[in-house]
Parts: sequence; C-alpha cells; structure tokens
Amino acid sequence: MVIALVFGVMLANWGAAVAQFKVNALFSDQWSFYSPMFEDQGWWALFSWQHGPHRQGIAFVLTSWVMEASHWDARVESLWVAGCLALATALAIWMKQRLAGRIGIADTWIVISGLSLLQYETVLLVPNASHSVFPLMLLLVAAHLMVGPSSMTRLVLLGVVGALALFTGFGLFVAAGIAVYLTVLVIRSAESRRGGVAGLAILVIALLGFAHDYTFSAASDGFQFPPDSWWAVVKFIGLMLSSRVGLESTGGLAVLLGLALAGVFFVIVAAVVRGPRPDESSDARRVAWLMLGVGFLFVIFTVIGRVHLGEGGAIASRYVTLVVLFWWGLDLMLVRSAQPKLKKVVSILGWTMALGPFLFLVQRPAQEWWGSAGMRKGDLVNLRAFEQKKLAWIAELADQGDWREAERRVPGGLFPNLANLDPPTVLGWMADHELSFCRGDVATYAWPPWRPEQDVIWARPRSGGKSRNTADGARWLVNVPRDSFVSIPLRPHSDRLLELGWGADRGSLQQSDGISGVSLAGGGGWTLLGLDGVQRAEMPRIAATPDFGVWSFQEREWLPDRRLEITAGFWGWEEEGAFGWASDVLQARVVARKPSYLNVGIDSRFDPVATGEVVVQWGDQRVPVPWQDGRSQFSIPVDSLTAGAVIQLINSAGAKSPAELGMWDDERRLALRLNRFSLEAAPDFPLLDLD
Repeated sequence: MVIALVFGVMLANWGAAVAQFKVNALFSDQWSFYSPMFEDQGWWALFSWQHGPHRQGIAFVLTSWVMEASHWDARVESLWVAGCLALATALAIWMKQRLAGRIGIADTWIVISGLSLLQYETVLLVPNASHSVFPLMLLLVAAHLMVGPSSMTRLVLLGVVGALALFTGFGLFVAAGIAVYLTVLVIRSAESRRGGVAGLAILVIALLGFAHDYTFSAASDGFQFPPDSWWAVVKFIGLMLSSRVGLESTGGLAVLLGLALAGVFFVIVAAVVRGPRPDESSDARRVAWLMLGVGFLFVIFTVIGRVHLGEGGAIASRYVTLVVLFWWGLDLMLVRSAQPKLKKVVSILGWTMALGPFLFLVQRPAQEWWGSAGMRKGDLVNLRAFEQKKLAWIAELADQGDWREAERRVPGGLFPNLANLDPPTVLGWMADHELSFCRGDVATYAWPPWRPEQDVIWARPRSGGKSRNTADGARWLVNVPRDSFVSIPLRPHSDRLLELGWGADRGSLQQSDGISGVSLAGGGGWTLLGLDGVQRAEMPRIAATPDFGVWSFQEREWLPDRRLEITAGFWGWEEEGAFGWASDVLQARVVARKPSYLNVGIDSRFDPVATGEVVVQWGDQRVPVPWQDGRSQFSIPVDSLTAGAVIQLINSAGAKSPAELGMWDDERRLALRLNRFSLEAAPDFPLLDLD
C-alpha cells in the first residue's frame, strides 16, 4: 500500500510538471525525427526511421498514434512518455516481488528512482519515448520472460521483444543482452535449444532489417574515435554516475563520487560472483546481469559518442533513465543472497540515489515543490528558460504572422538548428492540418485545468528581475480571472505612442498626457499581453482592484473607462499621497464611459482664505459644497458626462502663498487641502446634486 501510494504521488508529480512547464509545441530534434510524420509516411518508415545512431522503432509508431489522436498536442505526448516510464517502473517493482517473493517499504526507492523528475529532458523538453524510456520498458518485459521455465513460447517472445528493442532507440543494447542470453541457453541447455535457436533466428532477421540502409551517425559534431583524452572519458563516466545521484556539479568532487560508486559496484559484483550461488537465485542472476550489461553498454557508448561535448554533456538529463540499471541490477543480484551486509549497502546506495535530487527542494519555496520535486536547481532553471523561450516564439508568430520575425525576436525558440530544417514547409503543413499550437490561440498553450505557477509569465527568455529592457517590445502571458484586473505600470515618455495588445485587440495609447499606468479587466484564461514603445517594462500585476484607470478596446482604439486628469490648480500629493494642496481653482478633465463617481475629500482650508463658499462648477452650474466640522466630503455622479468634460473646484476667497504672508518659505498659492480626489466606480461619500 505504501509503495502504491508513493507510485501515485510520483506519477501525479509528473502530471503537475507537464501542467506547469509543458508548452504545446515541437522543439529542437523533434522537427527532425518527426520528418516521416510530416510526409504522411507509413508505419514501416516510422518504425525504421533513423535519428542519430539508433532507429525510432515501435515506440515511434505508437507515438504517431498518440499524436494523431491528440492533434499533435505536445502535452499529451509528454503524458504518454511519462506513462511509459510509469509502466517500466511498475514492471521493475513487480520483478522485485517475483524474484524476492515479497516487497517491503524498504523497496520504495525503486519507485522513487524510476519515476524521478531527474529525467525531465526526455519527457518534457524534447519528448522521445524511443530514446531510453521505451527501451527500459522493453528490457523489463524481457526480464519477466526470463523468469521461470525457458519454454518455446517464452523464448520466441523473447526474440520478438529483442527484435522490437533493436529498432527502438538504445534498446539495441537490450537486444544485444537478449542475444547473449539466448546464445548461452543454446550452448548449455539441450531442453531449451530449439526455443533459443528460434529466438536467435528472429533476432538475426531483425538485425538484417536494421542494417538495411543504415548509416552510422554520431548525432553531434566533433565526434571522433579514439577520443583525444582517455582521462576525459574516465571523468565523463564518473559524472554520469554522480548525476544520477542528483549532483549537478562537474567539479572534481562529483567526478570522485562517481568513480567511487563505480568502484563500489565492481566490488559488490565481485563479492556476489565469488560467494555462494543457490539454485533458486539463477533467475535473479540472469535478470541482474541483463540490467548491468545493458547499463554498462549504454554508458560506454554514450561516453565515447559524447565525451567531445565536454563535462557538461555528462550530466544531461536524458542519460539518467538507463543509468538507473546499475542500482536496479545490483539489487536483484542480491535478492536471494546470503550476504545481508551487501544487501544493506545496496539498499543505502539505492535510497541515496533516489532521494538525492530531492535535496534541492530546500532551495525553493514550498509552493513550487509540486511538479518540480526531483529536479535539480540547474534543471529547473534550464527547463523554465527553454519552455518560456518556446512560449515567446509562438507568441511572436501569432503576433507578427511571420516565422522569420519570430526567429529574429526569439532566436532558437523552436528551431535551435535551422541548417537542415524548412520552417515554412513544416509550419504550413501543421497550419493546414490544424495541429499543435497552430490549432488554437494563446489559451491552448497551458494545460487545463492546471496552470503554471505564475499568473504572469514573461514571454521572453528569462533573465534579470521584474523590470526588463524591452527595446523591441514587452510580451507576457497573463492569466486574469474574470473578477480581477491586470495593471501595467508605465513610465511616461513625452510625445511617445504606446502600442498595447491584449489578445486580438491592438491599438495605440497616447502617453504625452502623463499616463502612469493602465489596468485591463480580466476575461479568464491565458491571454497574450504586448506593449511596444517603451525601453523598459515592469512586470504587470494582478489584483481584485485596478491600480490605474481601467481601459477598454472600443472602435479600434484603446479608451479609458474612467479617467480623471487634473489640468490646473493642484500642487501634487504629499506624504506618500496622504494629502495635497490645491489653489483657488482646481480644474480637472473627466472621461467616464461607464457609471462613475468623483469622490472628493477636503480635509481643511488655508486659514487666510478660509472664508466664503467653496463651489463645484460644471458647465454653467455652480453648487456650494457641504461642510461638517471644518471638513467636506462628497461624491459627484458623472455617468452622464461626455469625454473631456471639465469640473472645477473653486475657493471663492481666492488663494495666498505662505511666503507673501510671512508665515513660512513657500511660494505656492494655497487654498484647499485635499485628502481625496479620484474617479471611481462607486461613491464613497454623500452625493452632491448638480441638477
């Protein structure tokens, strides 16, 4: 029950990761290895498609079905790959139960390591079930076929699994392991010889098909054999092992830890081989040797093919899936061993490897744990950077309508390498078939019903703080509930035009009259917010109330729903807005396109001119304001006012400056001390009748 609970939590963690970080778009190598799908080729072209040193195989055929059913929704693809990983993990824990006779809470590390988010790259960033996830699953299927009597049916099925694995990513090493097992069985067991020969025959036929039109490709520039430095090879091996434990460093300590792990693994294997071998452990030994052998071949092949990329290439997320086989293999090798100390050592190694990546959780707030638990700090930064770069590129394409302009503004957003790609063709094909992000608007980028951990996302590569230099314009994806507002602070620029885009609405804002910001009503769901004409933009804010005047798009232009512009007679707010002095005539221009109220609060009057009436004048109407205890508070309904109507607040006794009266050094002509002068949706004071 505990293992099942942990399994469910870890799988839900993957779902939350897809919800938060996955963008509905192909990325990087996907544009290349999806070529047969773009050309509507058949299943054999998909099955035999070569990408890098391996073919795509059965996983690619199944992926094509998933993509077709989901209209190429990349988020569904990520869930599909995560599901394959979950099935492989379930097969692993079931294998432990079959071989050991029981499983305990101590075996939970197998589930945690199998479903670790440390493998985010092959599930979220560039999903590809063929690379290592499906080969891991095929290896576990083969392992289950190796447990029990070696019947003709089992051995033939083993040959079929080996043939499928040979064509499916790095499952070619799984096929090699199966071939060795069948060969040994043919040599040593007369009873299983016919089945072994049949299985080998299937593998030989598959190998001939694999070799047809096959061309070795290292998949990265700079490959050479032998490598320049064998010490670099040794360091690469150490870093691959230490990265599985959760280390993201490429320094000497990480290398030493990885090499120490390799040494411990060797000592444990040697001790098991030299120790007693009870008959009932033969199944476990066979499966363990298969896992260790595949893991070893994968590491050696990866090191030779990738060592030229440098130490950073050794800790790539996509490698850790098959590296886990060292820990799983050692655990099964000791499943019925009479050496309890070795069992304890392997268990400690397993728990250390499984929990190591979770130590990074202490470096980020608890509210960010869900969907990121198991990722290293660098992995999370890397994932966010790439996923937001995807968002930026798609947003620019939707905004500009030209992939070249999107590429200019966000280089490498979806196509990191344009050398062998034809973006107009593939994007046109996707648009014609209404696939992936070409099928909908910005609202389809996020996975419902969840949302990313932020309500405002910079649709630019992440860097810097909340305020960014945006010479070419600012872009955000904003999720504003229907009962809330998004407020965008603006730094006034004289004689500058601001271009504001909110979803499909785009128009100009005149800043010369001193707009300090705009607020927009939320419509629910994710919307693209664009702002051109500023050199530096601040992060928009979402709240239940607007920070600035609310604007709406009407008749192909942006107009304020309510706007109060003081045009004369006000000296500004003091004490952080607590009060402000006005002269004898305070004049303001009012724009009210929705029912509004001018809320006015007069805290006091300047004593030398505190005689006579204070009146409100609107057009030809003059109305005295009411007073109580030396203060005046009133609200004026302005729903009937037209755009640009002028209201005046007049102190009939005029205004005086403290300096001319010899009171203190202040040349301003003062009359009224205000603590409120704002245009809002509701009245806060008794209404002043202007009729």
